[in-house]
Amino acid sequence: MAWLIIPLEFVSNILVRPLTLSLRLFANMFAGHLLVLVFVLGGWYLLVDSDPIVNKVAGAFSLIFSMAIFGLELFVQCL
Repeated sequence: MAWLIIPLEFVSNILVRPLTLSLRLFANMFAGHLLVLVFVLGGWYLLVDSDPIVNKVAGAFSLIFSMAIFGLELFVQCL
């Protein structure tokens, strides 16, 4: 049975696991960047190009929230 298990464990632990972990890390970082980008651009648009005060408050909240998401993204990348 060892002749079957040893090559499977080698392929699983040495070849496949680093590839899948790197793809997961890339997907998390990419999603975080996109989320920050959406909140920053949306907040900037609401602050600069809109007239009602409600939109300006929402824009400021969006920019503050983007900083919180950026902090979370840095935390995930450090893990």
